[in-house]
Amino acid sequence: MAKLIIHQKLMKHPWPIIIGLMLFSLLLFVAGPDVMNAEDEGEFIGFVASIILGLGTFLLAMNIKSHIELHPTEIRFKDMPLSKKLKVIRLEEMESYSIEKYSLPNFKGLGFKRDFKGNKYIVMRFGMVLQIKTKQGKKLVLGINEPGKVKRYIEQNWEENPTYNG
Repeated sequence: MAKLIIHQKLMKHPWPIIIGLMLFSLLLFVAGPDVMNAEDEGEFIGFVASIILGLGTFLLAMNIKSHIELHPTEIRFKDMPLSKKLKVIRLEEMESYSIEKYSLPNFKGLGFKRDFKGNKYIVMRFGMVLQIKTKQGKKLVLGINEPGKVKRYIEQNWEENPTYNG
């Protein structure tokens, strides 16, 4: 039983992290001497703490990624950024699927989102999405990197499966 694993990060390449580090270093270089000469130690501690907090938040945001596993009988996915537990939707629960181009107004923005109707949106960047409708009337929208690969996997594994009704 083969599975297809999809990871999607906010940015593909490490250059945003490098630029972010350079900007924080520039801020430290420009504002650092004035703060170092300040007589108030609280100002220095506040400056260093804000740099560490800002850099930590930036690095965390750049490293958050979605985790989606397509299996012949189900989909497993993380519905929270730092969660270890995978949620499962079985083929029997699916009504239909479609691969579509990402549209900001239709899919509620980027990131891990859910709405009051119980729909879940796990899209980390612009591109293509796999939209699944369940028999309960809920939507699951998953960001995908290689739509051709996902479409082939679905055609080979789901559409030939007798438990899939879509």
